[in-house]
Amino acid sequence: HSPTALGMQRTFGTGAATNSIDDIKDTDTMMVIGANPTDAHPVTGAKIKQGAMSGKTLIVIDPRRIELARYAQYHLPLRPGTNVALLNMMMHYIIKEGLVDQDFIDNRCEGYEEFAQGLMDLDIDKMEEVTGVDRELVRDAAMAYARSPAAMSFHGLGVTEHSQGTFTVMQIADLAMMT
Repeated sequence: HSPTALGMQRTFGTGAATNSIDDIKDTDTMMVIGANPTDAHPVTGAKIKQGAMSGKTLIVIDPRRIELARYAQYHLPLRPGTNVALLNMMMHYIIKEGLVDQDFIDNRCEGYEEFAQGLMDLDIDKMEEVTGVDRELVRDAAMAYARSPAAMSFHGLGVTEHSQGTFTVMQIADLAMMT
């Protein structure tokens, strides 16, 4: 199994994709992490770019200033290999700011209290140092994602080819379920 399929299987119970590209037209916020869709998937990349140009919020999490970063309201240029730390920071702020969809968590998720406590125990100073991304930028991006009526994420080889790829895919899924 690929890290994506394994991460989705462990989190959602199925390794299938969670959205179609057509859903871009129905979303308010797009998060791109470890992917360069304008190069690797030009049709998808063009749709993401068009969405951002039409006013949809775009969050790009990538060490490089990829083309989509120019259209993003939030570009989080993390150090390579620090996806886990950055996503943990985002989830920490979503919990801290009370933006968790508690009804969904209570009715559809297991093990949340322990999970949330681990996130609240994070040393944000250390996470900021590890990722190289200013905590306020991470917080602002997390707030934009969490407050969005409809958000979707896109991840690529920058996530899945890393040693922590499966765990990172699980975190992306956790972020979606929390909000």
